[in-house]
Amino acid sequence: RPDRPIDHQLKPIGRSKSSLSLGTLATWASAKLSMNKTIAFLQKNQLRSEIRACLALALPLAAAQLAQQATSFVDTVMMGLLGSEAIAAGGLGGISFGTLLLICSGIVSATSPLVSEAYGQGNRDRIEQVAQQGFWLALLIALPATLLLWNADAILTHLGQQKSTIALVVSYLQAIAPGLFPALAFAVLRNVVSAFVASSSRSGDYRLRANLLTSSPTTA
Repeated sequence: RPDRPIDHQLKPIGRSKSSLSLGTLATWASAKLSMNKTIAFLQKNQLRSEIRACLALALPLAAAQLAQQATSFVDTVMMGLLGSEAIAAGGLGGISFGTLLLICSGIVSATSPLVSEAYGQGNRDRIEQVAQQGFWLALLIALPATLLLWNADAILTHLGQQKSTIALVVSYLQAIAPGLFPALAFAVLRNVVSAFVASSSRSGDYRLRANLLTSSPTTA
């Protein structure tokens, strides 16, 4: 009505604006809460997928290491049945071979990051080249290492080992020395395949090229 004060006429408008502002804030808060829940859900799913990918890669490797240690345990038990001198010689020979194998395997493990890099670039020819050169590197390292194991008696004598123990250790090392190159070749193959499968699992491509495993080593 015209005779009412202006302030009295503006009061309903102020209340409507206030209710509109509260409704907007409630809608914004609800949208933010929904967005936070969506982000948390996506992060949880991403974490689960990362855990599954990590376990898919880690469990086979852990099983291989466990099987290898179980083999060493069984060997120790069997040598223990032959007496203290046999278990001493077997332990010394096993440590000597294992240390040399570990050093050589560390050298050929350089194939793993190279394969991952080549796969990330989509360069399949480079993957084959790295695998082939890894086998050649394993052969190059295995030749002098095998000769060192075959003639370990001089080193053991210099280290002050007993002659009877040296004789048993040398016979053990000469029997196992030819297996050094196959062990290194297997290490190369394991590193290549592990890197290839790890890269494939991240991109969703699980197909392995058969010629990667079956192609014969050739010089680049």
